[in-house]
Amino acid sequence: MDRATKQAGTKAIAASAFRMGWRHVPIPQARKISSADKRLRRIVPDDPASISGLPLGGIGTGGVGWSPDGRFNRWSLGSRVVQHFSEPACGFAIRSQQPGRAPIASALQPPPQRVGQLAAFHFADDQMPGDYAALFPKIWRSFILPDMGLRLSCEAFSPVVAGDLDSASLPLALFRWQIENISDAPRDVALLGHWANMLGRFQTHEDRRSGGNSAGRSNRAYDDGDHFGVLFESAALDDPIAPGHGQWALLTRCDPSLRLGRVVMFDGLGDGADLWNDFLTTGRIGPDDRQWLADCGFSTDETGLPTAAISAGCNLAPGAQCQIDMALVWDQPAMCYALGDRHWRAYSDQWGRAGKAAAAIGAYGLKHQVCWSSAIDDWHGQIEQTLGPAPHQAGFALNELYLLVDGATHHATADRIPDDETGDKGGGKHFGLLECPDYPYYNTLDLYGYAGPALAACFPGLDHRVIEDYAATVALDDPRMRKAMNSDARFRIKKSGFLPHDMGAPGEAPFRILNGYALADSTRWKDLNSQFVLAVWRVGLRADDDFLRAQFPAVAMAIDHLAVFDRDGDGLIEHEGFPDQTFDNLPMLGPGSYCGGLWLAALSAGVRIAAIAGEKAREAHWAGLLEKGRAAFECLLWTGSHYRLDRDGPYRDALFLEQLFGPFLARKYGLGDIVPVDHARTALMHLYQHNFIEAGDGIGPVLLSGLPVEDKTGDHGDPDVQRHEVITGIAMSFAAQCRTYGLITHADHLRRTLYETLYTQRHLCFRTPAAFEPSRPVYRAAFNLRPLAIWLDTP
Repeated sequence: MDRATKQAGTKAIAASAFRMGWRHVPIPQARKISSADKRLRRIVPDDPASISGLPLGGIGTGGVGWSPDGRFNRWSLGSRVVQHFSEPACGFAIRSQQPGRAPIASALQPPPQRVGQLAAFHFADDQMPGDYAALFPKIWRSFILPDMGLRLSCEAFSPVVAGDLDSASLPLALFRWQIENISDAPRDVALLGHWANMLGRFQTHEDRRSGGNSAGRSNRAYDDGDHFGVLFESAALDDPIAPGHGQWALLTRCDPSLRLGRVVMFDGLGDGADLWNDFLTTGRIGPDDRQWLADCGFSTDETGLPTAAISAGCNLAPGAQCQIDMALVWDQPAMCYALGDRHWRAYSDQWGRAGKAAAAIGAYGLKHQVCWSSAIDDWHGQIEQTLGPAPHQAGFALNELYLLVDGATHHATADRIPDDETGDKGGGKHFGLLECPDYPYYNTLDLYGYAGPALAACFPGLDHRVIEDYAATVALDDPRMRKAMNSDARFRIKKSGFLPHDMGAPGEAPFRILNGYALADSTRWKDLNSQFVLAVWRVGLRADDDFLRAQFPAVAMAIDHLAVFDRDGDGLIEHEGFPDQTFDNLPMLGPGSYCGGLWLAALSAGVRIAAIAGEKAREAHWAGLLEKGRAAFECLLWTGSHYRLDRDGPYRDALFLEQLFGPFLARKYGLGDIVPVDHARTALMHLYQHNFIEAGDGIGPVLLSGLPVEDKTGDHGDPDVQRHEVITGIAMSFAAQCRTYGLITHADHLRRTLYETLYTQRHLCFRTPAAFEPSRPVYRAAFNLRPLAIWLDTP
């Protein structure tokens, strides 16, 4: 298949997967929604600034969000947060002139909200027809501009393609613009790319003035004979370089068919008149390579914003077209967390740690742009063949991978001094995804069981690394105490034999201080050890037996320590009457279907791993526990139509959506059937009807249905959290369970409905929340890790 055919196919998937027209970008009115507990329910109003586009960026480099209306308005370039603000000094503009007529030019984004900023520019409005489509990691923008006589399109991407981790880890965005003369007269055309110097802007101590503090920033020209552009630098004297510092670059190729222009520095907070007037009247800018050093100004006033621009233009006959490629690079190799831990981003192993490689990375990106684009198209085609071409199939799964860039992703090198006393056994070489900015913990284990298969499908080495990190923590003990968030209770940070809830928080020292979670004592949770054992087995399916043999001691410790919660010796562990699992607003008591099913699945994996490790005694013992536990699970929890949430707790009579997660994973990972297949199918159909069609209003399946009125009281002051929500990743898991047990139509309907609810109706694309309510426009915890569970629904 030739490249044009492949690209047409991947664009078609993108157009169906996520497409918006400028005239039709849905911008709902801002809503004021109150909640009983604002800490747990952070609601982001659906105002124009929140319309999100796919982020451009590499794995572990942070990302830049390019919204459907043309603004660069989301930034995850720091190591701790995602920031939402529009920077009009960053963007593109197009210009056209027909002989004998006045030229026309327009910036390809809405006007700034800040009065006076770039006031000389002509900004786009609702009358500029344009389309936006995205299929991770690609964005396509297209415009038909009748007044200019042009068809304009852009393919933008970062080289995040499955299987090529070195390329996927680059701090690079590539733009390929195509300009076509669709008029019957010749046209003089030009494209303008402009960018602000963003160095230092994403540090936690950043100046809070709206334009930031640009002190010490300066830009300079770059030419090497093959590439032309601008480098963005600062006067920082860091040795080693400080987080947020380094070098940016905006480059294009030197092409004799194009006339190139450049202005190295102008004030992006000013009116931009000199730049715009040159661009409009002549179709080129500069030459102006003059530099200045930005000052810190008065604390009450804005400083100048060092901004640069490059232009490329040519003459086009009727029907002719030209191509303009640009590369944007941010070489900021250092990252730092709140307690001072410093790490080097993974790409610095190849490109150095001086923060001076932006031009070299940009040149490398422009050289490989075509082959990367083709590789991405091939990858998209493979996913389409596996999942199908409809919007809720391949497109939904691919676009949820945005979190690999925007998840405050930690992807570090091994060049770090190990600290054995505090548990950093990896010597610094770690990978982590944040649960979400509202719940800022790395690789939250109870969610990673849902998200890990997505990573395994694309970059199995990173999944391997996460599980090896967790294996190294099993025997660790950290006697320091945490105070509970909502009480004076104290509990140990980490107990030997029990897996941590997470690998730490950016507000402390992730991968060194574990278990940042303090809502409750997670050392008594009943799902974490099981999730770990199943993840070891999942990784082992791609690795060799040596991996499983090496992990056997950690697996044995995890199973044996969890077994102490089988108080009556029936082979099933029991809950203790508090929220001791991932649903940390739901108390459970006695044997339960969620943790009990995970426990049985973990025993199934343990039996296999013990056999590979030659541990016959453990193999036999765990096999005996498994048989007893399966019988107890059926006897104590099967009702004839579904499995109970638990036997003795306050919600035992409610219908619990995730009752079959453990048996589902066992079946999916080749461990056999823990429950009778006819029981599983009956339960899934029962839940589909009651939790999705009835209680979920056909919008999404709620976690609990059939809840007695007197039980509607939440442990955290909000009766709706978890109980009456659609927990997005759990809903995706439920769809996967339906497919795995042969309910193909049910699974497809669930995926289609979730896609339409999240992407089409609620405009939550590229900021998928942990949960939403079916009856109100309310959601919480955007940019959540668990929705990567969409990848569970793959063969």
